[in-house]
Amino acid sequence: MSAVITITKLDFEGRERLTYQGQRVFANEQTTVVRCRWEAPKPFAVGAFVLQAGDLFIEHYYPDEPFNIMAVYSPRGELKGHYCNITAPAEIAAASIRWRDWLLDLLVLPDGGAIELDRDELDALPARHRLRVDAEQGMHRLRAWLATHHWPLDKSSVAL
Repeated sequence: MSAVITITKLDFEGRERLTYQGQRVFANEQTTVVRCRWEAPKPFAVGAFVLQAGDLFIEHYYPDEPFNIMAVYSPRGELKGHYCNITAPAEIAAASIRWRDWLLDLLVLPDGGAIELDRDELDALPARHRLRVDAEQGMHRLRAWLATHHWPLDKSSVAL
């Protein structure tokens, strides 16, 4: 099933922000899993969590869930954490995935600790903006997965 797939990240207004390729390693009606390498020239850090060139991403996309989950591994295969984006449900096709970012993110560390990111961006929207409601509901759903150790947020996550 390993096939090249193009992933496109859109901002909440639908503008393209990032396009990259990966290898589809699994797909069914509930999820599509893609393997990608982090290739950005500069590291990206959230506290002690640092993304560096060569890191392996195992990205989980869902057509019926308001988030995606990216398990991040060092080049040696050590789990660094799970970077979770609150999103509109992914648009998944045979050769592409498109996802719309709803601003909120959740970083889940290997010890189970979780750090919510970008709350300030969501809070900057008008109080009645529909995205605020959708993003909050998405975060609630994601935290429910985390609380029940739903795969891939469980201890069995391995680099594919």
